[in-house]
Amino acid sequence: MAERSIGASVCRKRLARGTAAGLAIQFIAAIFSVANASIDVGPPIPVAGQSFAVSRAGLAYGPPLTVVETAVTVGQQTIDLVTYVDHGSSQEVPSPYLSAGSIPGLAAGDYLVRVFRRDRTSSSVTWGEPFFLESAPISVVAPSNVVDAIEYFSPSRDHYFLTINPDEIGALDAAALPDWQRTGLSIPVHATAPANPNSVQPVCRYYGLPNAGLDTHFFSAFPPECAHVVQAWPDQWILESQNAFHAFLPRTTNGECPKGTQPIYRFYNGRPDVNHRYTTSITVAQDMIARGWIAEGWGPTSVAMCSAN
Repeated sequence: MAERSIGASVCRKRLARGTAAGLAIQFIAAIFSVANASIDVGPPIPVAGQSFAVSRAGLAYGPPLTVVETAVTVGQQTIDLVTYVDHGSSQEVPSPYLSAGSIPGLAAGDYLVRVFRRDRTSSSVTWGEPFFLESAPISVVAPSNVVDAIEYFSPSRDHYFLTINPDEIGALDAAALPDWQRTGLSIPVHATAPANPNSVQPVCRYYGLPNAGLDTHFFSAFPPECAHVVQAWPDQWILESQNAFHAFLPRTTNGECPKGTQPIYRFYNGRPDVNHRYTTSITVAQDMIARGWIAEGWGPTSVAMCSAN
């Protein structure tokens, strides 16, 4: 297979392999208590000094359920959510409810999120003791962990390039490589993964060799796609970095990004001189489609990755 098919072919194979992660519901042998989905943090990697959201979708017996409030307590290294749930009956029918709270900006560091529930039945006026549901470690990163991936454009080749590397940015800005100029656009990404990465993925960076008629770069946060490039075209593409930067993956079923992140759209020029463009701008995305570039990704809007907050 020719290397020029990297955009269309790899994306098609990726989509064929992609499967939605199933959510197993486990029942706990406790009164009015059913296990739930995992703890959701948005954005998945909070930034120091910026508020973020924590939620947990759960199930409990005794419909109809009413969430009276969710109290948030922040300790030195803990974040506790206690959700107060009114149970309208004693029916052993699982019903959904949501524990959700807004967390004020914290200092950079590692924290343990703990979620509890306190129940009250229709025949009681007092709340039961806190019932522990789940915990999850998270990392709050310093603002310096979020960097801009700067976009450049070569008019003579109609090629785009993206980088967070200070040396590359300095060289391109100093016109060390003729014909490359900033587009004025950038994408916020994570420079490194914290101790608790919480679904952030390293983005691989490949270079298409000039002797193969390429001279271009390709980025992906999807591990099977990163592996496929070198397996399919070992003489045409070389791996420059396994973690050029870090981003999040969208849901493969609908292209939805994690809370607090933005979709990154990827476009393939469909030409022998392979090139891809990455953008968070809907306007740019529409322009690339109008120019005949091919959208690659998941969901109706073809989301390839998701940015930092």
